[in-house]
Amino acid sequence: MKERLLARLRELVPGKENDGTESFRKVRYLLAVSGGLDSNVMTHLFYHLDLQFDIAHCNFHLRGEDSNLDQQFVQEQLLDAIGIENPEQHRIWVKEFDTYGVQSGSKKSIEMVARELRYSWFQELMEQFGYQYVCTAHHANDNAETILLNWVRGTGIKGMAGIPELNQQNVFRPLLHFSLAEIEVYAKQHRIPFQIDHTNLEDQFMRNRIRNRIVPLLEDLNPQLFATSTRNIKLIDRQNRFYQNAMEEAAAQVVKRIGEGFLEIPFEALDQQFDPQLVLYEILSPLGFHADQVDQVFASKGGESGRKFFSEQYLLVTDRDSFQIIEKEQFEQDTKILITDTSQLTDLGFSISFLEKKELGGMDTHPRYAYFDAQYWQYPLLIRGWEAGDSFQPLGSKGRKKVSDFFTDLKLSLIEKKRVQILCRADNPKEILWIIGLRIEHRFRVREHTEKVVVLKAPSPQ
Repeated sequence: MKERLLARLRELVPGKENDGTESFRKVRYLLAVSGGLDSNVMTHLFYHLDLQFDIAHCNFHLRGEDSNLDQQFVQEQLLDAIGIENPEQHRIWVKEFDTYGVQSGSKKSIEMVARELRYSWFQELMEQFGYQYVCTAHHANDNAETILLNWVRGTGIKGMAGIPELNQQNVFRPLLHFSLAEIEVYAKQHRIPFQIDHTNLEDQFMRNRIRNRIVPLLEDLNPQLFATSTRNIKLIDRQNRFYQNAMEEAAAQVVKRIGEGFLEIPFEALDQQFDPQLVLYEILSPLGFHADQVDQVFASKGGESGRKFFSEQYLLVTDRDSFQIIEKEQFEQDTKILITDTSQLTDLGFSISFLEKKELGGMDTHPRYAYFDAQYWQYPLLIRGWEAGDSFQPLGSKGRKKVSDFFTDLKLSLIEKKRVQILCRADNPKEILWIIGLRIEHRFRVREHTEKVVVLKAPSPQ
């Protein structure tokens, strides 16, 4: 096992330092150690390979007194039990979590909550103390179980690739290519003690049911199940990376980012893809839309505008020629900004000038520009969103019009309407000066007898 692990480490951190030392020996590793068989073997291997490491132990208080006994073992016995002669060189970090308390009020499983707590803490330790890698003791059996679990849950090709040996957060699984049987033999040969998690024998969690019921049946069919699984995972992982690259290229061709938290998927661009529905799934799935929803979204294409679909964080609206997506929090917020002086407008990104009319020259027709007769310009002003019942007289028109009808004439989608901001009087919020970026109120226009002009330029859309 040592030689195979050395080979993996040389691939992980290739090269040599100026003094000739192999680079992987200069790296600082943080080992996630539960006190169980797998993580104790990992610790033994790292010590006898003369690597620089510290230890992190999580007590989730999920197994009563057994959780405390595991913590006590790691803190007081582990280093001595596996023969570490210089324990002062290896710091042991311990953190206790109120896991059930964190889960309370959440829809997440206790396993998911514990996982998030664990990796969040590991990242904090990495950033604070300069560890390059967090190492967990997942092995080939864990990987096979994960694939079966993902198959049951329905995660697509990415789930079939199993647990990554190294992820983007620098979480490294050094034992991923070793079977549980190999780890057990190593522990027996080196007399490595470990704590036993008796809940692994219970069927309370789905993973345990797969481990205790399904895997033995599969091993009867194929005694080399985990070796076969490891080979398959390597192949599927390569296929998945190829697939993900292709999907990223497709998404780049399809998705338009229109400001912060606002996406648009034009139907024309989507329909040019080899499999439009699959591309749509890969775009929407990371945003929390499940497969059945994506089927419904795709079926709504070309149908009635205004259909709404919700994930936990996003709203998707079907428009005439595109799907539009916005963060729910942004869509639901009702922001009102009181403007008491010119400096506040400039702080918000507006440009404003006060000119004599004779200095004006021509007027820029870009919708971000607005020109007002200065006699109507007075603070305080208010920037707010569109509200039901709003009306104004659009520049150049002969009468008043509901803002909702004005939006309809412009063929704005539901999300585009929600993103519109209105500049109005603070003391009379229904008196609109400018639907920002679209049209000013006709009464406040620059006229022939106007003496002074306010020129306002809106910031670029975010």
